[in-house]
Amino acid sequence: MDAIRRQYPGVIFQPITPGGSGSSGSGGRPPSIPSGGRPSGSGSGGSIRPPFKPSVGKPIGSGSSGSNIRPPYRPSGGKPGKPVYGGFDINKYKGNNTFSNKIFDYIWKGYDYDSDKQNKFVDMKKRFLLETNKYRRAHGASNLVVDSKLAEKAQQYAEYLAKIKRLVHDRRNSIEKMGENLAFGSPQISHLGVKKWYDEIALYDFKKPKFSSATGHFTQLVWKASKKAGFGVAVSSDGMGVYVVCKYTPPGNYNNEYSKNVLPLSNTVPRTTRNFKPKRKF
Repeated sequence: MDAIRRQYPGVIFQPITPGGSGSSGSGGRPPSIPSGGRPSGSGSGGSIRPPFKPSVGKPIGSGSSGSNIRPPYRPSGGKPGKPVYGGFDINKYKGNNTFSNKIFDYIWKGYDYDSDKQNKFVDMKKRFLLETNKYRRAHGASNLVVDSKLAEKAQQYAEYLAKIKRLVHDRRNSIEKMGENLAFGSPQISHLGVKKWYDEIALYDFKKPKFSSATGHFTQLVWKASKKAGFGVAVSSDGMGVYVVCKYTPPGNYNNEYSKNVLPLSNTVPRTTRNFKPKRKF
């Protein structure tokens, strides 16, 4: 596993399982991993497909330990905001969605992984929420607000994942009626999680709204009926993997409810963000 991590400095995203309580009235399936079973809606319990290395079927990611990492947005050569991370250029991992790239660059400018790690990733969680709400507003959904209980559960579960070094969904989700998105990456790219969830929009067919394991992160992210969220971030003992958990209530990804909860990108948002200008400061 460590050899794979060192070889491929990529981000891994476990397809979210359908959210909701699984009651017949909603047509949803439980978002949890049944005991001894697989997460519904994903390929397998522990086999995770990387977005940049399709041939690899295990969680991957690499990078030096947290103590050796410099901020990913360090002014360099008179170009403030240039994404430099100890010589590491994050641009090649961001993807080609111009809308989310612009939002990501704005939200994460000046982010310092080292200092944030010492502060229990308070800044990362705050920026995750801001970025999430940027995407939600662009799709006609209201801002999520942080719920302290959800945040506590998300943090506890992130620490559990960091301990076992695997991405598996929380079995409590179905019982406690929580939606969940998971992400894993090396420290250099750990803050790409929410953006990569959103970028699944490229595979979503708004004319045929339904669940797909390839777009489950995106649909939960912008699910209109979800109102609260809680983020958790934890680092594995070897310092090479950062685990991100976001829990949502009410949960999303209910069958037969996609058309009213996953709305197309607003016409007021330019699809090319050449003239994109944030309306507020964070």
